[in-house]
Amino acid sequence: MIKTIHKKQFKLFDTTRKPNSRNPQHVQLFNLFKRISENTQNETVHSITKRLTMSRSNRQPVKLSKLVEHAGKTIVIIGKVLDDEKLFEIPKLKVLALNFSREAKKKILKFGGEIFFLDQLFTVSNDLSDVILVSGDRTHRKCYKYFGAPGEKGSTAYPRTTNPRNSGEKRINQPKK
Repeated sequence: MIKTIHKKQFKLFDTTRKPNSRNPQHVQLFNLFKRISENTQNETVHSITKRLTMSRSNRQPVKLSKLVEHAGKTIVIIGKVLDDEKLFEIPKLKVLALNFSREAKKKILKFGGEIFFLDQLFTVSNDLSDVILVSGDRTHRKCYKYFGAPGEKGSTAYPRTTNPRNSGEKRINQPKK
């Protein structure tokens, strides 16, 4: 009796994943990166391809204040870049993203930065050595405030009620010691 041991081949990106987007530009962008990821072992390309398949709630927008930390590198965001009103000056940034808000675009260009869309990645950085991937915080959605038990001590979860005044349910928010 002969035993055969099968080794799974390591794949950086699962080829069966597809984006659910109806946006034809998004689908074409995914197809471009999928073809590139099949022919290369670069982890950056594979993670960009994976993030392009994610839903919109998992591709959260990123504020400019988060991008300022990575000045001097090529910053790639699979999502939208938003302006931060608290920042009055920003350093030179080289940003690639799916989309930009008007104010963020104005502010980056005003302070000498560069804006590119994701399909221009290989014209901006050939070897992808200075590329850094940045993503927004997924837990900043309103629905995350309701996760957890609202009555427990120390919990900051919101109660699920239709009329909180009449039902008497309140959010217990005790200060941390």
